[in-house]
Amino acid sequence: MRNLLIQWVHLTINGKTCQRCSDTGKNIMEVIGDLKNDPRFKEVGLAFGELELPPDEISSSNEILFNGVPIEKFIGDAAIGESPCRSCSDLLGKLVNCRTICRGQEILETIPKETIREAILNWLEGDKNQDISGCCPCGGDCGCL
Repeated sequence: MRNLLIQWVHLTINGKTCQRCSDTGKNIMEVIGDLKNDPRFKEVGLAFGELELPPDEISSSNEILFNGVPIEKFIGDAAIGESPCRSCSDLLGKLVNCRTICRGQEILETIPKETIREAILNWLEGDKNQDISGCCPCGGDCGCL
């Protein structure tokens, strides 16, 4: 059996999370709920966890990790970017930018369900086009990827 720990990394201030990150978290939960009934996941242990970040780590907010590996490693044509985030700015009381994923010309401020599902399926299939070397301390030889 393979195990997949999906971690949602997000800024939390006094128990509150920005709208962008909240929407990503909801999308993760919906996709996990859908995939638990998918026969392809019969032999996969799906787990979910949250990593709440303090203000000084906002650059890592709105990130999804699969067994510690960023989601970008499992989707094609993806790069990390940032854009102004009104919701985080309101939480922090100052103007800030938040993490985004860029795919071609599209900037994803909230990570959509379709992108999360695509990445999970690529993880499941062990997509050979995804370079995940160096993402895991064991170099990918432990079976966690």
